[in-house]
Amino acid sequence: MNTARDNNGQKSAGIWQNLRLVPLFSLIFGGILLLFALCIGVASYFLISGNHSLDDATDEIQVRMGLSNSSNHLRTARLTIIQAGAAARIGEMDEFRANIAAAEKRIQQAKAGFAIYQAREVKTPADMELDATLQARFNDYITKGLIPMIESGKQGSFEGIIAQETDVTRKLDDDYNAVLLKAIKIRTDRANAITAQADQQSRIGFISMAVAFSAALVLVLLTFVFLRRVVISPLRQSVLRIERIAQGDLTSAPLPHGRSEIGTLIHNLQLMQQALVTTVGTVREGAVAIYQGSSEISAGNTDLSSRTEQQAAALEQTAASMEQLTATVKQNAENAHHASQLAADASGKARSGGELVSSVVKTMTNISGSSKKNR
Repeated sequence: MNTARDNNGQKSAGIWQNLRLVPLFSLIFGGILLLFALCIGVASYFLISGNHSLDDATDEIQVRMGLSNSSNHLRTARLTIIQAGAAARIGEMDEFRANIAAAEKRIQQAKAGFAIYQAREVKTPADMELDATLQARFNDYITKGLIPMIESGKQGSFEGIIAQETDVTRKLDDDYNAVLLKAIKIRTDRANAITAQADQQSRIGFISMAVAFSAALVLVLLTFVFLRRVVISPLRQSVLRIERIAQGDLTSAPLPHGRSEIGTLIHNLQLMQQALVTTVGTVREGAVAIYQGSSEISAGNTDLSSRTEQQAAALEQTAASMEQLTATVKQNAENAHHASQLAADASGKARSGGELVSSVVKTMTNISGSSKKNR
């Protein structure tokens, strides 16, 4: 097992590796939600603005239609009055009365259309300058042009109707139409401006949504790159480290790690590797010590075996010597017994000798005493 540590390529932890994953993911998802909220808000704003512009455009259409219809109704009333005069001329009184009623209805419709224009909510300085002239010519068209024609028709004067239409009403129509076209042009220009504004708001809305969508895509890509750099790559390196540890290789260099959850995992993995290195070193030292002890025990066993053989040989020699010693002791015992007998005999002889000496001494003493007496 290789435990020599390789420290090549060690780098310091980056600032991103110190970020906690939970706050970071909250920030990322919060940013995405904020972009969607902004997108929805912008889209809603421009949608509401578009609806307002559409309402304004609809109002402008109603105003222009009211103004245009007032002229159309007045002209239709002129023709209807002429038709009524022609019917009266040929004695078709029912048709005459119907045409007169229709002409009067057209005049009322013209007034209603003109009232719509007068009641418009948005008034520009340009069209306000035309209001007085337009009102006067509209009233003249009715009071000085159409009403006299109706009166002539009721009087049965077809020639009066034609003369009034030719001499007065036609000129009043031209005068009213001249001012009417100016007012319609003003309202048309405003409608076009509203339409252009609505188109611009729609473009801005689409651009805003496209920008928000692009920003969301960029944020997602950045999130992927960040996750690949801060989460996926360190986890892959940790898996490789674990595989190398499982294969018995404890030489992996320490990886830079921050204070995030992944950094804590890498730090604990490196602590585990260091602990394994220490444990393996201790086991290795123990194995070396055991090997040395086993070698010493083996040498001791060998020495003990040789000594045991020597002792066995010595014991055999000792046994032989003991047999010889036993025989010697037995012989010595026999010799000692014989010597004892000899000593006993010698002792008896010594006593006999002693008694003889004592007798000799006594005899010598007696001889000495006898010698003294003879002197």
